[in-house]
Amino acid sequence: MAMNKPLHGSIHDLPNAPGAFFKGATKKVVFGPTRFWEDYVMRAWILEPDAGEDHTHHHEWPHWVVCIDGECGNVIGDDTFDMGPGDWEFIPGGAEHRFWNKSHTKTCTVLCIVPPEGDIAIGGYGC
Repeated sequence: MAMNKPLHGSIHDLPNAPGAFFKGATKKVVFGPTRFWEDYVMRAWILEPDAGEDHTHHHEWPHWVVCIDGECGNVIGDDTFDMGPGDWEFIPGGAEHRFWNKSHTKTCTVLCIVPPEGDIAIGGYGC
């Protein structure tokens, strides 16, 4: 799709995407093969208070993650990190990982980029 004018919108106005694989999480595809970007998928994960993954998991694709709102905790391999607005992380393919909202009262939003095979909403295999 060739575009010759800029477009803009709000993440919150995007439809919910399939593949939100844990309770209290909403996933929205910001960019991807069905929305302006053939090579990767940028998803917004919006986590309700106390929502998050219970167990680590892994897969062959990497993740690039940026927190844009709230505070979340993350496990990558043997390390645990806290993230707030403006913090980023890289999760190598094959690394055990999980994330969760640290707040009991506020949502947390992260942007997460994966290749298309990493997103079920784009016809891939998983998270």
